[in-house]
Amino acid sequence: MATITPVAFYTGATTISGTTQVGNLNVGTGAQDYGVVGQNNGIVYYSTPDQDLGYVIAHEDLTGGHNGKPGNVPAFLGFWRSAVKTEASFIDLAEYISVQDNDPQSFLNGAEASVWLTNNGYWNTFPIAKRVLFLGDNAVNTVASNISTYITATGHSITYSAVTIGTTYTGGSDITTANYDVVFLYTNGGQIGGAGLSNNLLNFINQGGSVVTGVFLWNVYQAGFSHSGITAFNKTDQQGNPPGGNFIIVSPSTITDGVGLTLPTNFYNVNPTIVTGGSQLATYSNGNNLLAVRNVGSSKLVSINAWPAHISSSTSNICKLFGNAVLYAGGVI
Repeated sequence: MATITPVAFYTGATTISGTTQVGNLNVGTGAQDYGVVGQNNGIVYYSTPDQDLGYVIAHEDLTGGHNGKPGNVPAFLGFWRSAVKTEASFIDLAEYISVQDNDPQSFLNGAEASVWLTNNGYWNTFPIAKRVLFLGDNAVNTVASNISTYITATGHSITYSAVTIGTTYTGGSDITTANYDVVFLYTNGGQIGGAGLSNNLLNFINQGGSVVTGVFLWNVYQAGFSHSGITAFNKTDQQGNPPGGNFIIVSPSTITDGVGLTLPTNFYNVNPTIVTGGSQLATYSNGNNLLAVRNVGSSKLVSINAWPAHISSSTSNICKLFGNAVLYAGGVI
């Protein structure tokens, strides 16, 4: 089965749910029908060539030279695909495009080519590793390694740092969007970080960074921690053992795609409520909140009411759930 992505020419000012904007190209990211004429303010989407055969680059075409259905009207966009699905082939295509743009480039790698294309209004499918900072207890290195292994298996990649936060870590000037795309935070007993961590995370979010959070953050935290600014859940003073059985998907999401419904975890926070503006995506079988998301400007906050320290395998459902959350927060899925 071919792998495709819906793309449309779009110059409107309104943000379209389930899409991302690159220049004048509107690109589908969510699970919805983009093919219906009239969908999303009358915008018509076109499928990319099969991405399994090569890396795809989409470009706008203001001449209207590319026609599409219905009615053979100008599509105002077109596609290129690399000859084969290799980094070298993608670089060759990107360099060719740069020459056509009268801005000839010589790229050192695919990531550099992808960034140049994006900055010049081209959308492309070459995967760029997201930079993730993992913060947690003394299991954080294992958590980060297993999540990275899972993400690699999905065809994506991350680069990461892992820090045991103790009671003094604040992140200082390190937690910025110049260094990281996503911060992943969970706590455990004395592993709560220093008093300045909350403010540094708030600044990171205001810069456009995204945050994934897990247990025990909602009942084990330093004084003054801003739950409402950093997570999709409010604080709670209770921890417990979640019920057995399958969790319940309330609203389908790419975060839960491909994740088995049985989620073995020994600990959770007893029913943290959802912050104003947050969206409930999944609950435990007893109705306690499991997964919620919230947008703050361009930042994505993903909160999972489960303990990441139980991620002992890259193929476990809990690893997949947190791994997908990282990809979602990083704008990959």
